[in-house]
Amino acid sequence: MHLFRDYRPHEAQVAFHRSGRRFEAICAGRRGGKTYGAGREFLRRVFDDLKRLVRSGWTWEEPEVLDSETKALTYWCVAPTYVLGSYQRQEIFEILGGVDSPLVLRYQRNAGRLWLAGGIRIEFKSASDPNKLVGSGLRGVWLDEAARAKRDTWSENLRGALADHQGWAIFSSTPMGRNWYYDEVWSKSELGDGEPDPAYGAHHFRTVDNTAIPGLVAEVEQARKDMSDAVFRRNFLADWDAFEGKVFEDFLDSPRYVYTDADIPADRQFVRVLGGQDWGFGSPGCYLAGGVDSDGVYWIEHEVYTAGLTVSAPERGADCWIERMRALPVDPTIIYADPAGAEHITTCRRHRLPTRAANNSVQDGIDGIAKLLKTTSQGTTRLRIHRRCVNLRRELAGYAWSPGSTERPLKVDDHSVDALRYMVLGDMLRHDESLKGPRRRRRKTVVR
Repeated sequence: MHLFRDYRPHEAQVAFHRSGRRFEAICAGRRGGKTYGAGREFLRRVFDDLKRLVRSGWTWEEPEVLDSETKALTYWCVAPTYVLGSYQRQEIFEILGGVDSPLVLRYQRNAGRLWLAGGIRIEFKSASDPNKLVGSGLRGVWLDEAARAKRDTWSENLRGALADHQGWAIFSSTPMGRNWYYDEVWSKSELGDGEPDPAYGAHHFRTVDNTAIPGLVAEVEQARKDMSDAVFRRNFLADWDAFEGKVFEDFLDSPRYVYTDADIPADRQFVRVLGGQDWGFGSPGCYLAGGVDSDGVYWIEHEVYTAGLTVSAPERGADCWIERMRALPVDPTIIYADPAGAEHITTCRRHRLPTRAANNSVQDGIDGIAKLLKTTSQGTTRLRIHRRCVNLRRELAGYAWSPGSTERPLKVDDHSVDALRYMVLGDMLRHDESLKGPRRRRRKTVVR
């Protein structure tokens, strides 16, 4: 059967199909054709595997009972939720020609299992709980809307399931900031900012790349005029730093916010030197250090971002948070720390570090950071981050609201953002006159 007879891929899709890398990733804007192309590449690879195995002697006869124990060439289609997975199922059946296609042996809807001629088993999986993605012997995986999946979906679960047969993977997604999808997949490709791995391919589809939809170019140009820059970049350019649900819409990992030593004004003087601490052990913690200049600009100079550190160590000089904080070439007058670590704060004070419990009002802290990120009429901002603070840059760019909420951010990849919240809000409550009155009244109400 000619499954792709009517398929007319646009130029970016053609490059995707011709790439031939073991792990292929798509980042695309709306109507860019990511799921359309990924579904066809998935089935093409499935049947290419079958052809190759048949030539090497693979034989298969349909048994009376088809279940999870039946010998088969096994593939998974995975999505962050079962609802999002419906797009994969629709695409697969559209390509095959429906459930009545001669290639379809049986579709076991309740089990999420599709059997195809030749001994092919495709299972549709939800990644809502990545730890349930337990399996082995997979020959291929398609993870759709990958950026919306939880971090452990790929590295801790799906990647290992491909080991037996050195299987392949296809990722398709709109970007959600520089989260795990960027770090663990995209950055390993030639389009990423890491060391390229020849096993990884990456393909960027803008909406205008999809020439199959008449009038789309004109529609995109109209949208450019109608929408804010951030929304346009998110929906039509598939910008990694502009995505739906982004908390800090203004932040881009660009020279507007990011500086190097060469960018520091010769006359810069700090009127206050600050630190911000988010404790961590099993998960990473983060310490930020910097200062505020006479113009009210916050300069974040250094970060320590790591897991597995205790606050103090029995022997002076042994690795711990206190030693890491002392090792930086700054001497904060105040360190604002996560108030949940009251004992840690006491320990720091005992070691002569000026640490105090931070105000942990999440929304107020977000508002404070957002205020600093706003561009002034002179084209400047009040938050500058040194290029070496790579985790803060990454987390600010990817910090997202929980689905359906604009009040509760996702508790993922937020350790450096939390440290920044503590520092900024704590300092603003002490030195921003517009905040002093209301905040004091609010705290008295809580005490009563």
